[in-house]
Amino acid sequence: MLACIFEQCICWKRQLPT
Repeated sequence: MLACIFEQCICWKRQLPT
């Protein structure tokens, strides 16, 4: 997550079901 701060929303959706 922290490595994806620049595209946090996209990255979180890729890694997590939310």
